Amino acid sequence: MKFIGVDFQANRMDEMKHFYTELLGFLQTEQSDDHFAFQAGRTSVRFTRMEPDSVAPFYHFAFSIPENKYEEARAWMESRVPLVLFPEEDGTVSSEVHFPHWNAHSFYFLDPDQNIVEMIARHDLQNQQQDAFHIGQVLGIDEIGLPVADVPNMLSFVQKELGVVPWRPPTQTFAPVGDQEGLFIFVQEGRIWFGTQREATASPVRITILGEKDQEICVPQTPYSVMIGRKPYHP
Repeated sequence: MKFIGVDFQANRMDEMKHFYTELLGFLQTEQSDDHFAFQAGRTSVRFTRMEPDSVAPFYHFAFSIPENKYEEARAWMESRVPLVLFPEEDGTVSSEVHFPHWNAHSFYFLDPDQNIVEMIARHDLQNQQQDAFHIGQVLGIDEIGLPVADVPNMLSFVQKELGVVPWRPPTQTFAPVGDQEGLFIFVQEGRIWFGTQREATASPVRITILGEKDQEICVPQTPYSVMIGRKPYHP
């Protein structure tokens, strides 16, 4: 599964635009009074200004990076933004996160809206790069956190509507659905997001996945919609 377009909402629009397009250097592709967009590998990422009086949005998503560029990417990012630190067994802290069961390494940071953003190197994928790391090596968004009221019911829904199944065995509160190029991370609402002390809450998002037909699926009882198409979705 490949995410070719993701439309989030944003609270601090000016700061978010500066963060992603100037500080990190993603290529900006759109700008208006109420939104901006940039290209992150195969994924067109858009942030649209939240509606007045709405609850501030809060997301978790991950950018995929070449599997051999983890250390370079971590140093590159650490020179620009603070990384989330995790306690080690020896009492020290580190920004390195190893997921042995996923054969992956990650690091995390917060953007101006306090979204928990991840960069992940998946070592099972053959996507090595030889040049020194730069932001143009980001391959795309490959994880999107989707808090829901009932994880098992949501698994049944997406399997029926999209034909996607868990990539790793799910639990009652956590399910990675799809494959290593694109995962819906379904979590129980209220579960604490890894790397934060914040509870998972549902915020509006529209996701476009690569497919052979044009179709929109509204996920029931959530603020989520999924587009299937050959091109990124732009309202």
